[in-house]
Amino acid sequence: MPAFINVPLTIPYTGKLTVTGEAHIRIEDFEKLRSSIVDKDGKPYKTPRNLASGSTRALDPAVCKGRHVSFIPFNVLEGFDEDPAIADSKSAKLSKLAEFGFATCDAYVIDSSTTEEEIESLIECLQTIAKSCGIPIDGIVAVYDSISFSKTAAEPAITIKTELPLSSRTKPMRPY
Repeated sequence: MPAFINVPLTIPYTGKLTVTGEAHIRIEDFEKLRSSIVDKDGKPYKTPRNLASGSTRALDPAVCKGRHVSFIPFNVLEGFDEDPAIADSKSAKLSKLAEFGFATCDAYVIDSSTTEEEIESLIECLQTIAKSCGIPIDGIVAVYDSISFSKTAAEPAITIKTELPLSSRTKPMRPY
């Protein structure tokens, strides 16, 4: 029995594949469940993220399935390196996962010419997409696409808290 309702049971890849991501429960599903499920202390879960986390920690696929837990991959740690066209690209590896039936998160490419206003607009687009899909988010992660470069960068990723102005909401993040 699969733990996550949106992860394919088989994929046409025979090499070792290690994927990281985040489990989530759509807001609509959380609202239906929140009055009937309590945490280990007997209290109702406060957020969909907490319920998804508690569901995965139960280590029981039936619990995750019953709570409609989904998985969104955000990085391929190992795999697809035999294809030189995508071996050094995080976004290309995630696109390959999408070809295999994984739900992947929306992403935008920015470069040094991207203005703060354009970044704000892209953040708003991501928030709109998440809201329309019922996916709770409180932040966005910005990463370098080049895997080799991100391994040498002083700050390989930053988190952007979406409820704060851009100038005060970013912080460096450890590599993942």
